[in-house]
Amino acid sequence: MEVAVNPMGRPESYPVVIKPYLNDIEKWLSEGTPEYSICKKLGVSNQTWIEAKKKYIEFSECVLRARRSAGSLMMGKQYSAACGQLVSLNKQKVTKDGEVIDIKEEVYIPPNTNAADLWGRNMLPDYIQAKQDSTSNVTVTVQLPSVQAEIDKISAARLALEAELATIEMLPDQSGAYARPGADQAETLPIDPDDDPDPFN
Repeated sequence: MEVAVNPMGRPESYPVVIKPYLNDIEKWLSEGTPEYSICKKLGVSNQTWIEAKKKYIEFSECVLRARRSAGSLMMGKQYSAACGQLVSLNKQKVTKDGEVIDIKEEVYIPPNTNAADLWGRNMLPDYIQAKQDSTSNVTVTVQLPSVQAEIDKISAARLALEAELATIEMLPDQSGAYARPGADQAETLPIDPDDDPDPFN
């Protein structure tokens, strides 16, 4: 058996540790196994793996097919999650007699909007992703109509009362204090001693 050597005179790793396992490598990659994990499993360095993909077409095509297969599998899962799905769960139940039995229970998982967005961005050419503008601040005030109407009514009554009080003259009472008619407590104002409250007496 002729062993391939590189220009430096060392044996090539690809024919010995990679090529014999191309079918396994494609299966592992299509199932979602990371490339660095496969390198560790085969005992090759990441650099050797990268160089082999560049040099050997059959290896690079193997990796490409596996990636497409894994992508199709993932997008299928994303589609199912986006639409919502009914799944069967295996559970155990204890009967009245103390016996443990296995049962299957169907559970509905509602649609996942993130999965729908991911599937649309990858599978639909005309898909427009929903975007949110985080640069603008929006303030929304929500009040019940009845509460707001009561607030408006109280504000209008307050304004009317203030306007009425502003037109009422302040008259002196028997103690010499000035008070508005109908006020519960007199508002005492400074009185000039030379100012006679009743100039006609």
